[in-house]
Amino acid sequence: MRGAGDLSKGLRAGAPKLAREINNLAVVLDDKGDLAGAEILARKALGITRKLYGAEHPNIALQLSNLSSILQTRGDYEGAIATARQGLEMRRKLFVPDHSKWR
Repeated sequence: MRGAGDLSKGLRAGAPKLAREINNLAVVLDDKGDLAGAEILARKALGITRKLYGAEHPNIALQLSNLSSILQTRGDYEGAIATARQGLEMRRKLFVPDHSKWR
């Protein structure tokens, strides 16, 4: 497997499309069973997306969900739960006018 760094050679660092493609590759690797590779790429995509959009954005919430799924499949249930909660809380803030009612 090529590393995430190889994917960014020749491309403008932090490009939204790059983050999406790395995230998509992470999903494919997860489906294929390469969980270690999937986690590395999911974290790389998440880092790029956070640099692009700041702390909260719908794309970050989506990537947190993807990472949570990978962690769950790897057996890292604590990490999966924490990551899923992060993504859920972000979605609440972004999409529900009074998210405090969800608590």
